[in-house]
Amino acid sequence: MIKNVVLILTTLLLLAGCSWGKYSEPKYYDLTTPEPLPALKYPIQIKNFGNNTAVKQRMIYRTANDELLIDEYARFVQPPEKMLERYLATAFSAPNSGNGKSGDEIICIYGKIFLVEFDVSSLEARLGIEYTIERKTADGMLQPVAFDSTIFRSQATSASPEVMTRALSRCAAQFTDQLYLILEQSSIEKE
Repeated sequence: MIKNVVLILTTLLLLAGCSWGKYSEPKYYDLTTPEPLPALKYPIQIKNFGNNTAVKQRMIYRTANDELLIDEYARFVQPPEKMLERYLATAFSAPNSGNGKSGDEIICIYGKIFLVEFDVSSLEARLGIEYTIERKTADGMLQPVAFDSTIFRSQATSASPEVMTRALSRCAAQFTDQLYLILEQSSIEKE
């Protein structure tokens, strides 16, 4: 009998404890959708990007003391590398690229993300990318075009997830613009 009373009281306490905290659904954030870039001479193939960061889908904030805070309720809709691949594929999408003849060269872009964070002390989004651009010739040979490792930065007006995600989108746009300039220059040099 005493066991039953203790069991019932314990169960009631556990149920009451669960109802004290208010549950919040996670909110999901995504990069903006870029406008397609002007046509380039060769088709662009976006290959897989890796992710060497602690960020999978949760947002990470860096404090002034270099402490990393994980926001359990603000998440990316996809892992950062998949969002970046989609962003680049949209920016370099058909019919904007691939104006060459059949059998012409293809430009391959791949790399890895090594930094995705929001610095709350400086209100800055940071996106670090190591990337490679290769030209795949008609005979299947790969020729290096460019390799670089860069951190893109964009200021934000607040540390809210919405504002920081827009700042991260601007970082992705900076990366895309840099790639476009390299590809445009490489196309001119080849002619």
